[in-house]
Parts: sequence; structure tokens; C-alpha cells
Amino acid sequence: MHACEFVGAAPGESLSHNLYVGTIARFDMTSSRSLHARHGHLVKSRASVCRLAGNLLADGPGGYASYELDLPNGGVAVVLAISAMRGHRPGFPRPLDRPAAMWLVALVFGALALMSVRGISWYYLSSGIVSVATLLLITWLLVRVSLVFYVASGSLGQVLGSLVMEELGAFGAIEREISLLRVVGVLPVVMVVVAVRTPK
Repeated sequence: MHACEFVGAAPGESLSHNLYVGTIARFDMTSSRSLHARHGHLVKSRASVCRLAGNLLADGPGGYASYELDLPNGGVAVVLAISAMRGHRPGFPRPLDRPAAMWLVALVFGALALMSVRGISWYYLSSGIVSVATLLLITWLLVRVSLVFYVASGSLGQVLGSLVMEELGAFGAIEREISLLRVVGVLPVVMVVVAVRTPK
């Protein structure tokens, strides 16, 4: 397939792909474009041998594509010079693509969470809330900052938090004052965060 274009296929279906290739021996796609999928994939191929070169796979700002490129059967794949652009609105499968369904799921899980925390001490509950918030923050950060910056800044946060917890004797920690020597010990971690945050 050469110099072809596929745009927004089958708008009325929930899992439609712009281009779907079945279990054939070989699939070649060159100098072609697949744009604005509706919940499915921009390109999906189950061919034993796939060769894709010089293609544009773009979901666009309002796109709902699940994947730009999906090769679920494996095999031999050569992917060269592909420009892939993810949309800003990845969709969920039906019926979760409707706001009312998502609110219903949130209410059910919220009710279950409230039922499960009965009789739990506040500090155990707070650790669970902090863990959930941390996981959400990790998910949000990893697509916006580099991995090394995330790890370095997380380490700095742990060191600073530990200093404060020991100063207050929180959660049974041995109380230790924040001395000048301990602050100096934190500076190398701060320097690492600054170094990896610098673009060049």
C-alpha cells in the first residue's frame, strides 16, 4: 500500500480501526496517512511480516484512537520514519465513554471505600490516601517530565520529608533537630535535581 489516506473510519461503531490488516503473510505501508480514528487504532496489523516506512499516524487534538500502531501477533516488523501524534482525548470503551457511567463507577467505588475504612485508625487511613495521591501524581508527571527528573525530585522530597518527620518525631520517629550539617547533606540531592532539570 503506497500513498493512501484513511480518515475517521466508521463513526458509528465503538471499536473501529482506520486500517485493519488480517492474518496475511506480508503487509507493506509506505508514504501513507492514517488520521483521526474513532476509538479503534490508526493502524492494526496481524500480518506475519510488517514493513511501515515514511507514514503519518496522527490522532489530532480531538482524536479518540486507542493506539497509533498495534501489531498484536508479533512476527517480523520494520518500522521506519513514522510520525505518530497522540490525540488529547483518548476514549474509553462503551459504556464508560459516557460521563454518567464514569460518575456511577466513581460513586460505587467511593461507597465501597467508605465502607472499608470503618474502624481504621486515622494514620493508617492517611497512608492509604497519600499512596493513592502518589500513584496519581506519578501517572500525571511521567508524561510531562523526564524519568530521571521524576526520580531525582522524588528522592529530594523523601529526604526533606524525613528531615521534617524526625524534627517533629512524627509516627514514632526518633526526634533529631535539623542541624546545619544535615542541611548541607541535602544540598547534593538538590544539585542533582537542578542538574537533570537543566535542558542542556
